Amino acid sequence: MYDAVTLEVLWNRVIAICEEQARSLFNASFSTIVGESEDFASALYDARGNLLAQAASSGTVGMMMGMTKGIKAFLRKIPAAALQPGDALIANDPWLLSGHKYDVTIASPVFRSGVLIGFTATTLHATDIGGIGFSAASRQVFDEGLTIPIMKIVKAGRPNEELLEIIRENVREPDQVIADFFAQLAANTLGSQKLLDFMSDYDLPTLEPLAAAIVDRTEQAMRAAIAALPDGVFTSTVDFDGYEAPLRIVATVRISGDEMTVDFAGTSPQVPRGINSVLNVTEAYTVHAIKCALAPDIPNTEGTFRPIRVLAPEGCLLNARRPAAVMARHVLVLFISAAVFGALAHAVPEKVIAESGHRMIHALSGMAPSGEPFIYWFLVSCGVGATAAHDGLSGTNFPAAVGTVPVEMIETVSPVFIERKELLLDSGGPGTFRGGCDQEVVFRIHSREAATLSAMYDRLLFPARGYAGGGAGRPGRFRIRGAAGERAPGGKERCSIAPGETAAVCGGGGGGYGPAERRDPERVRRDVEDGLVSPEAARAVYRVVLDPESLAINWQATTMLRAQG
Repeated sequence: MYDAVTLEVLWNRVIAICEEQARSLFNASFSTIVGESEDFASALYDARGNLLAQAASSGTVGMMMGMTKGIKAFLRKIPAAALQPGDALIANDPWLLSGHKYDVTIASPVFRSGVLIGFTATTLHATDIGGIGFSAASRQVFDEGLTIPIMKIVKAGRPNEELLEIIRENVREPDQVIADFFAQLAANTLGSQKLLDFMSDYDLPTLEPLAAAIVDRTEQAMRAAIAALPDGVFTSTVDFDGYEAPLRIVATVRISGDEMTVDFAGTSPQVPRGINSVLNVTEAYTVHAIKCALAPDIPNTEGTFRPIRVLAPEGCLLNARRPAAVMARHVLVLFISAAVFGALAHAVPEKVIAESGHRMIHALSGMAPSGEPFIYWFLVSCGVGATAAHDGLSGTNFPAAVGTVPVEMIETVSPVFIERKELLLDSGGPGTFRGGCDQEVVFRIHSREAATLSAMYDRLLFPARGYAGGGAGRPGRFRIRGAAGERAPGGKERCSIAPGETAAVCGGGGGGYGPAERRDPERVRRDVEDGLVSPEAARAVYRVVLDPESLAINWQATTMLRAQG
């Protein structure tokens, strides 16, 4: 056993290794997906594949859980006895890892004195993986590009050139894709060396005692957080746009002592389009919502997940059977979180987050002015739901912490030109604490001919709901405008953007928390001053009367207006 001070010192060193590994990947990557949006994960595992620590900068919850499930799958396929120093394993199977083929995991075994002591691992969202391209329009997983089974990408220090050639011949941006894989290998190598240096510095012959201490400590902390809740069964239902018709997620949370089960029975069946989720991803965003509400300070390790059981009927939207289409499974993750928060709101209403707007991802492809083909995607962030103590964040991606690529970078590496990017007035759900405001991005494409936009949008029909009397956020919008007028394609369509046309996209505002008429009038005044709430909404919704010139609060008129009930 380690005393508390020693364990804290060792733990911080382990976290530093994960962060150095992550920064190496960030700096060495060739794609803006990794090098700007930080759509990747970085972690360390013990020799049995148990998650020891992750980089705080890891971008997506699905990648982190998928990688953690995947390391054990790697060991089942290629056991420790078949590994040697200088090996590296690769795979992108959606059901074994993080839910779609674009997420590619590379894991490097770490040896000390000839003995396997752990793994360094990274996952990133590849620029391309072949198939029909990044889209919700796929009908089966076979449409969605190249499957890389669990295998060695490096064997005893030598790259697997046959595998690399297969990948190169199946993707649209081979140089960028392969370069990012080598950035992963470099990051893993750095993490491996730092891990060995750490073990030498502290004379650790193996990681097992330290891993056991970290995992046990986090498990105990999560169990304590669950045990503080009242026992019971709590259910929530969330509806969303779906592909061709609305779909539903039902979450039932069962709390018993220091354990929790989340059952998604009643959720819509899987659909013949690419918005289905695998169980790994469902579990990832379920656990993330629980942690956000109950124990945000507990780090993710193997122990964090042990008190929580996630169930979903096979063949439903959240546990799709192969060969279901899963490419745009990210469309669902917001609603998994919303359903879990909604159920927990019955038990701990003061700790949950109201519903959030939807991150709007679009994949663009066509012919650049140079005559070269291009493929590029970026996201538009929206409004996050409010809590019982805080306003929601505006123009922010939730629940995945993927960053926004700066406009200048988008325009440098692609033929996309951003005409306007602005927060939208009155888009956040009203409440005692206001939902985060939505943002609209208007862009066009410099191209010789019409380009293709693959939309992966939601919240166009079902806005983010508020909690505890808070109002809903404004729904999202998608419009294409040109000389012939304006059209409104569906949220999951593959549509054409002609030269000179613009696309206007926004994902919706976050829901508010608590009655709007109880909001601090000074907060309302600042919102009006900041251009987030209109003077008209201040009066009609929040019942705050402002001077039209100075925006000073008319306290007498405000008190009278609020007293009217």
